[in-house]
Amino acid sequence: MGTIDPKQIKKMHLEQFMTIKEISAELGVHDRVVIGVMRDNNIKPLSNLDRAMIKFKPHINAIRRLYWDEFKTMKQIAGILGIRQMNVVHAMNYYDIPKRKYTNKCSSLDHNLICRRYINNKLSTGLLAKEFKCNAVTIANILRSQNIKLRSYADASSAMNDRRMIVFTEDQRQLIFGSMLGDACLHRSIMKSNKTDNKLETYKLIFAHSIKQLEYLEHKRSVLGGSRIGNRQSGHGSIIKHFAFCHTPSLRPIAEICHDSNHKKRITQEWLNLLTWKGIAYWYMDDGSLLIDKEYGRPILTFHTNSYSSSELDLLTRFLRGHGLDTRHQKADGNPGIILSSRHQTEARSFLKNMKPYIIPSMEYKIRAIL
Repeated sequence: MGTIDPKQIKKMHLEQFMTIKEISAELGVHDRVVIGVMRDNNIKPLSNLDRAMIKFKPHINAIRRLYWDEFKTMKQIAGILGIRQMNVVHAMNYYDIPKRKYTNKCSSLDHNLICRRYINNKLSTGLLAKEFKCNAVTIANILRSQNIKLRSYADASSAMNDRRMIVFTEDQRQLIFGSMLGDACLHRSIMKSNKTDNKLETYKLIFAHSIKQLEYLEHKRSVLGGSRIGNRQSGHGSIIKHFAFCHTPSLRPIAEICHDSNHKKRITQEWLNLLTWKGIAYWYMDDGSLLIDKEYGRPILTFHTNSYSSSELDLLTRFLRGHGLDTRHQKADGNPGIILSSRHQTEARSFLKNMKPYIIPSMEYKIRAIL
C-alpha cells in the first residue's frame, strides 16, 4: 500500500460526496486508515444532512430569489425547481436563508379588500390565496388581525353552496312551478350541530309518482337532475317511485314564492304569473284528468285541487279563466275536498290544444285523441 494523499480523500469526500466506506473500497484500504488520514489532516467528516444539503447548493441562489424577490411559497419553489418541498425547507435552514415574517408578506396586500371579499363575496381563504397570489395561512392571518372570525366547517359549506348558485333554465322553472301546483313537495328542514348548536336550513324538492308513471318521473329528472330514482311503499301498499333535487341556495328563492310564513305551500298571484303553457301542462299532467261524456262526447277537464283553500281556489279559477278555461268548484267524489272542472267543451278543446305540445308521450292518455 502506497502513501494515501489527503487531498484526494478530501476531494472524494467533500466534492464527490463519497462515504468513508466508499473511499476505503476505492483505495483498497481499511476504513480505519481513511478515518486516521482525515483526523490527522483536520478533514471534518460530512454528516448525512451535510451530504444532502451540498447537493442543493446549486439551487440556493434561485431559492433565495424566488422566495424573497418573487414572494413564492416553498411549495411553489419546489414545483419550479423540481425538488421536494421539505428539501427547500431544509436547504433554507442549512444555508441561513431567513423566513418571511407575517408583515413581510402581508404589508403589500390590501387588507380591507381581502376582508370585504371574504365577508361579502363569501370566498374561502383558499380562493383568496389564489386571487392574491399568496398562501392561505397568510389570508387567515390577515383576517385574524382584523378581528374577523374564520368560518366554521358548516358555514364554509354553506358559503361554498351559495357560490355555486344554480341559475335555472326556463324549462326547469316551468317544471318546478308547474309541478309545485301538482304533486311536487318542497321540504324544509333544520339541521342542528351537536358541537356548536348552530342551526342550518336546508331545502329538498321531492317528486313522486306511481310506478305506472315512471317514464314521466324519468322525464322530470332528465330536465332538472337530482338523486337517483328510488322506491317506497305507499300507505295502500302500492310502489311509489321518487327522486329529490337538493340545493338549498337555489331552492330558497322558490320557497319564498311558494311557501307561507309557516313554510307551507301557498298559491299566490306572483307564483301563477310565472307560469307559461309548459308549466300549466306539468300541473295538468300531475293533477289533471279528462272525462269524455258518454252521451254527448263532451270533454270535461278536471284539476284535482283537493288540498287548496277557498281563496287559493279563487286564484286558480281566475288564472284558468285568463287562459281560456271557465271552471266551477265541485265536491270530489268520496273526498271532502274541491276539484275544478271545465264548463264548456269548446274551451276544453282549445285548452288541451294549447297544452298538447308540452305533454310528454307517456302522459298523452290525459288528452286522448279528441283534438
